[in-house]
Amino acid sequence: MPYANLSDGPIYYERPGLNVTGKWPVIFFNGWCLSAQYWEEAAHHLENDWSLLLFDGRGFGRSTQPHYPTTIEGSAIEAEALLAHLGLKAGLRYHVVGHSLGGVTAAQFAARAEASGQLASLTIINSGSFEVTDRQGSSLNFFINLFVRSKQWFDSPLLRRSVIARSTNLPISQGYSRVITRDFAEANRQAALELARSSLAMATLKNYRRQLEKLKAPLLLLVGDKDATIPPAGMYNIKRFKPESQLVAFADCGHLPMLERPERFAQSLADHFRQAEVLYQGSQGVFNESSG
Repeated sequence: MPYANLSDGPIYYERPGLNVTGKWPVIFFNGWCLSAQYWEEAAHHLENDWSLLLFDGRGFGRSTQPHYPTTIEGSAIEAEALLAHLGLKAGLRYHVVGHSLGGVTAAQFAARAEASGQLASLTIINSGSFEVTDRQGSSLNFFINLFVRSKQWFDSPLLRRSVIARSTNLPISQGYSRVITRDFAEANRQAALELARSSLAMATLKNYRRQLEKLKAPLLLLVGDKDATIPPAGMYNIKRFKPESQLVAFADCGHLPMLERPERFAQSLADHFRQAEVLYQGSQGVFNESSG
């Protein structure tokens, strides 16, 4: 299995579509406590046309535990270190995709990439803009507290059904159900709590909205209208304050549209990436085909 030996220890990563050329790389930021395994269905549909980077954040999945507090900014910086380690830093633009609380990290990363002229597009999935005093914030805080009390049982059959029922509206395979709950059960407790609290801090939420408002690159919003984890109203709120963004609603999906409707999900990403690349080709000339 491939690991990048960074300064704080190994980070697990995968590079589907590694040999694809002529397209900019796509970087995926996972939802809270999740490993990159739940992107596999989407990656299968995209890897013939794009070079993808999937990785497990520090303390989650197959990556080692952190030796420092886990924050949104720190997670974005670590992703930059991974790109540099893999030789993907200089002279490239990136398509950035973030899901759930990983969308907040993705926006932080995207803002830094855009400031250095390296952002091609941003996609946010079920990670709406809201305040911690709203019901949405209260719901997430309740889930975090539940996690603290019951993490070790998340992979038991009974609790697994409850977790997956809350996360999805359409059925997903038993294999992916096990991936999701095992990731929760095995997540580093301290890293999970630190990252959640960093994500939900008032300063972070205000910065998240500010970063999306200032974004110049194409923004795609993918929302599962049946999401019971992060209510979809926050995604529609982003569309209101960022009207030039594109919103694609999955009317029958919950929090995991990449597993509930994998083909449509992947097609939505592919269309977005192509539109962004056409935009940059038209405004700046065709990029070097070796850049993928």
